[in-house]
Amino acid sequence: TDAGKTCYIMCRYKDKKSSTIKLYYSTGKHTVVAVLDSGVDFLIDAPVAKSVNLVTDEQNITYYMADMTGHGSAMADVINRMDPNALIYSVRVLDKYNQAPLSRIIQGIRWRMENDVDVINMSFGAFQESEALQQIIEEATQKGIVFVAAAGNSGDRGVAYPAAYEDVLAVGAVNAQAEKTADSA
Repeated sequence: TDAGKTCYIMCRYKDKKSSTIKLYYSTGKHTVVAVLDSGVDFLIDAPVAKSVNLVTDEQNITYYMADMTGHGSAMADVINRMDPNALIYSVRVLDKYNQAPLSRIIQGIRWRMENDVDVINMSFGAFQESEALQQIIEEATQKGIVFVAAAGNSGDRGVAYPAAYEDVLAVGAVNAQAEKTADSA
């Protein structure tokens, strides 16, 4: 089993101080994780329990090759390696260029709220704050949903949204010594 293995996550707090926290791989009940991303291919090892494609002009893709860029599949694989018991719901919000309007991101969060998910993973970001996005995240958090988002790959430019919101766990990259990498926010 993976019991006893650890992963390291770099968290940046509002006062801009960084701290590394150690998390242990989870065991026990199935955690349901919605991966809001570019889709998740059914051909990877990660178990996809549900899937929805919210990119309306890209509906004619095969169900087993739903990820046109590989990003969502890579994120689902990381989640599966950290918690092999997790059930993954693929919520495709990013198009073939890994882009999405804010309305589609909000639609994906609303879909999650209707489908009994424990965690929403969003491995994307922007530097423009959105009151509408912040409100839906606050609403979902009050219902017990945990949000995890990419801090960003822009180095010292700062943490991107949605990871910069108070109710979201920002995840950045660390090296083998658990030190923040140069390109991680």
